[in-house]
Order: sequence, then C-alpha cells, then structure tokens
Amino acid sequence: MATFIGTWIAAGLTLMILSFLYKDNPFFRFAEHLYVGVSNAYVVWIVWATIVLPDFIGRVFVNLEGVETWRPDFWFLIPGILGLIILTRMIPAIEWMSRWALAFIVGWGAGFIIGPTLNSYLLAQLYASFPWVNMQPYLGAPAAEYIPALINAIILFICVVTVLVYFFFSFEHKGVIGGAAKIGIWVLMVAFGASFGSTVMARISLFIGRARFLVQDAEPAGHAFSVLLTIGILIVIIAAIVARRRQPPAEEGESAE
Repeated sequence: MATFIGTWIAAGLTLMILSFLYKDNPFFRFAEHLYVGVSNAYVVWIVWATIVLPDFIGRVFVNLEGVETWRPDFWFLIPGILGLIILTRMIPAIEWMSRWALAFIVGWGAGFIIGPTLNSYLLAQLYASFPWVNMQPYLGAPAAEYIPALINAIILFICVVTVLVYFFFSFEHKGVIGGAAKIGIWVLMVAFGASFGSTVMARISLFIGRARFLVQDAEPAGHAFSVLLTIGILIVIIAAIVARRRQPPAEEGESAE
C-alpha cells in the first residue's frame, strides 16, 4: 500500500513539474515549493545527523559512542559558536553578528582552498598540456598508437596556447598574434558548445528517467500516469475555457478593426 500511494504521489508531482511546459500555474508552483521545502529539510537533517550531533554535541557535551576514555574537547566550541552566531541573521536586532562569523568562515575557507585549487586546476592542468608529458605512456608503443597520440598531444598544446594568446591583451591582436587569437576564439566556441551539449544531454537524461518512471513504474501501479495525465489535460482545458470567458468583450471599434 505504501508503494502504491508513493507511486501515485511521485507520478502526480512529476506531472505537476512538467505542467510548466504549458505555462506557469498553481500546480507547478505547489510542486516547486514542496520540492524546495523537502530538500531544505533533508539538508538540515543531514547536517544535524552527520555534523552537529557527532562532531559538536558528541565531542563537547555527551559521550554518544560510549568510549571509556572520552573527554570533552572544548576546541569544538569555536565552530559551534560560529555556527550559532550565523543563525543570528534571522534576528534583525543582532543580525550584524552573523557578518563576523561569515567573514571568518569565508576567509578561512578561501585560504584553505587556494593551495589545492592552484595545484589541481592550474599547475596540474598546465603540466598535463605539454606534449612530452602526454606522450610518456606511449613511449615504446607501436606506431599505430604512438602517432595518433602525438597528433592529439600537439593539437591540445596548440589549443591551450592559442586560448591563452586570446586573453593576452598587452599586444594588439594583429599579425601572428591576431591569427593565434582567432584560433583561440574557435577553440573556445568548440569548448563552450561541447559543455552546453553535455549539459543538455544531462537534462534530457533526467527527463528520460522520469518518463520511464511514468511509463514503466507508475503505469502498472493503478494506471497512475494515464489517470493523472487525463485529469491534468481536463484541468488545462477547463482553465483555458474559464480564462477565455473572463476576458472582457471587445468594443465595436476594436472588432471592426
């Protein structure tokens, strides 16, 4: 029974979200607000169960794991107090206190992530763009494998250099620099197009998953998809008829025109 009811609810919410393809309507807004509320509640519970309870309460106040040598670690009071201070943002009289905690968290987070970010997103990728680095796994390989890998490594190096030249504005883009910059523009266009295509395919994959759920999972469970889709179409037709009747009648001059 729980599976039956859950399938009907899931099918109904899916059709409510897809109803936005027609136009904005109360059913879509209800499903949207419900999704946001449930998601926030889930995140709050995850933070409580995995961070606040074990790493704050369990280390400072209560021995939750039953360890015999447990001692309170008062250093964990610092992040706990900072987290509580951030919540003062909901109180207008003392909301200024949340800025201090937020500034500390943002500053510490930025300082902590600068090193790993530079290493993984800049230095590692810059090092991997050189042809002799990419060709290391192919040393001693047959020509059928070595030559395509070499061509790919050279093309990758040229793409990286031309894109960097395009963003180099100390010299006017003329002559050799201008030609390299134009190649860099084409490389960026291809990269952005591939990224956009990947995003579109990911969204289509999500839609296919929901459509498969409606047809394969929701349909056998009491024909939920067929019944709810029929009801939805009837509601749209009735709403369109009511909206048309509520329109003010056109004046004679306007009808003549």
